[in-house]
Amino acid sequence: MSRSRALRRRFSRAALLAAAAGLAVAAVAIAQTTPKPAPATGKPASPKPSGQPKAAPTPAPSPAPVDGGWPREVLTSAGKITVYQPQVDAWDGSRLAVLAAFSLEEKVDAKPIYGVVWADGRTVIDKEKRLVTLTDRQLTKLVIPSAPEKQAALL
Repeated sequence: MSRSRALRRRFSRAALLAAAAGLAVAAVAIAQTTPKPAPATGKPASPKPSGQPKAAPTPAPSPAPVDGGWPREVLTSAGKITVYQPQVDAWDGSRLAVLAAFSLEEKVDAKPIYGVVWADGRTVIDKEKRLVTLTDRQLTKLVIPSAPEKQAALL
């Protein structure tokens, strides 16, 4: 294998791992929405005539998500990585372990390669902002069943 090809392959692996780590971090950051206060109208509610039945109150619309939703896509030198919503494996209040499915399209219109990444880290909870931040994060496992030969190269 030529030196330039080996370097490109090495940088593609590094880019994929960096992207997977970044996406795992984003996945683990468990963004929650902050409730918005109801707008004040300044007018008192007018009483309804007693002969009419009261209408059921309309529920307040739920606030839009802060994190942008799932799945998330990232373009890297290795290709387009799509990370699907992570699943919490364990959380004891200070350590969080998650796993997330991902796909990698190495080239435009290429058949995607699917896999699962496991990550964990220490959590810092901000109750006022309703936000959990992950520190000391690390990827603990990577499985690519649709391309096991690439899995060994990425670990």
